Amino acid sequence: IQYLELLSLIYRNITLIYFLQMITIFKFFIYLLACLLLSALLLPISYPVFETISQVNPDRLLYRLGLFFCLIGLPFFLKNQNLLTRESFGFTKTSRPTYLIFFQSFFIGCFILIGLIGFFIIIGVRVYVSPETFDISKILVILLIALLSGIAVGLIEEIFFRGVMQTGARQTLNFWSAAIMISLFYSMVHFMRPSAPSSEDISLIESFSMLFNGLNGFERIIENFDRFIGLVVAGIFLSMIRERMKSVLWAIGIHAGWVATIKISKEFTILQNEASANFLVGADGIVGLASAIWIAIIATTFWVLTRTKDSS
Repeated sequence: IQYLELLSLIYRNITLIYFLQMITIFKFFIYLLACLLLSALLLPISYPVFETISQVNPDRLLYRLGLFFCLIGLPFFLKNQNLLTRESFGFTKTSRPTYLIFFQSFFIGCFILIGLIGFFIIIGVRVYVSPETFDISKILVILLIALLSGIAVGLIEEIFFRGVMQTGARQTLNFWSAAIMISLFYSMVHFMRPSAPSSEDISLIESFSMLFNGLNGFERIIENFDRFIGLVVAGIFLSMIRERMKSVLWAIGIHAGWVATIKISKEFTILQNEASANFLVGADGIVGLASAIWIAIIATTFWVLTRTKDSS
């Protein structure tokens, strides 16, 4: 009995220590949840206003308002966590100009995804669709939108996840624990979106129902588990980039390159639903089992090649 009590005491202490080490990541989760709750609380008032301005769906408005509140309150939250510094954001001093690092990493991200999408075209999972007319102005607009979308997503997600969150997590966790937990959180956020309203009356009850139904994203994760794994592997790779390169700029550029390449590829290629190798791609036609394997190979190679440089 004393032996079992001793094991129980050790287990409780280990669990408590691990929870205290994870507290930074939990604080970020609670902060994001609080912003979404505020958005749900204000939705019955804000939705009629926005509905007169633009045709926006209530579920999208709830999510976007939550992100807006998250952005507005982020400086105060980070100051409370002692993370409101340039270094905490991951913008460390580099020997090369910022724009040069960004464009170099952006093209690296593009080449990574071009290789993957080229493989999909070769095996017939995605098919090239030639536009009816090669309108240069239209192609330039597509490229510009892809570039701006990539920069926006790369900046927002990388500064939040691989920037301040990774800085905070690394204060108490080793790299692999921090990278895995941040990547799991990052991937789950992609599946936890507010659900569509069940009625036209956006009351307070309906608003919170939309939010909590959306937060319960575990069913969607199970249904799209290949895409979830693809996002986790991508997130871990970006954390590895931040860890070894000592600057979040590289992660921002690579992520921006990924997003831009995906957007361009969806303009000029389509998913071949009858292809026998469709199990390699996720629901969005790109992120899935094949992307997880491809990025895992690149990540492993990168980690091995930079090990000597990092240790020195």
